Amino acid sequence: MGNDLGNSQRRHRRPILAVLKSKTADRFHKKLQWDGECLIFMGTRNCRGYGFVDVMTNGIRTPILTHRLAWALAHGEDPPDDLMICHRCNNPRCCNPDHLYLGTAQDNSDDMVSAGRQGKGMLGRRGSDHPRAHKQERREEILSLIRNRLENGEGLNFLRIDRETGIHYGTIARWWREAGEK
Repeated sequence: MGNDLGNSQRRHRRPILAVLKSKTADRFHKKLQWDGECLIFMGTRNCRGYGFVDVMTNGIRTPILTHRLAWALAHGEDPPDDLMICHRCNNPRCCNPDHLYLGTAQDNSDDMVSAGRQGKGMLGRRGSDHPRAHKQERREEILSLIRNRLENGEGLNFLRIDRETGIHYGTIARWWREAGEK
């Protein structure tokens, strides 16, 4: 199983306690807040909603998922490489050690399905039901908006258009470049 792990699984295999400094643990604890029975990490989260803290390892910044850190601190050892830290509460921000348990990838997947948290994916989503169905339409609308503003002498301000439309300014800038506009 060693070399065939994907990047997302490899990330979980970093040693935690060996690289953890007391100030990182203090910083972690200061960002915890009770919400009912869950101990919520109020700091930075990744795109899937899991909290993380950065530790420096040989001058390299390494993110550690906070629920894994909480489990390691509570048990005094790193989680085993072949197991995941699962949430009984189904809250990815929760760091309450009582809500965390060791499980296999299959256990985690079964829990996700039983709780109704599995992604629906793109299966069966075609035509106007597909999430990207209106992307080209939206792109043309934004490019037209930019051209009109330039014609009116308003200047090029991707950040303002981001705030107005909810489309990230980086996406707008890429669309503008790809359209061959100056």
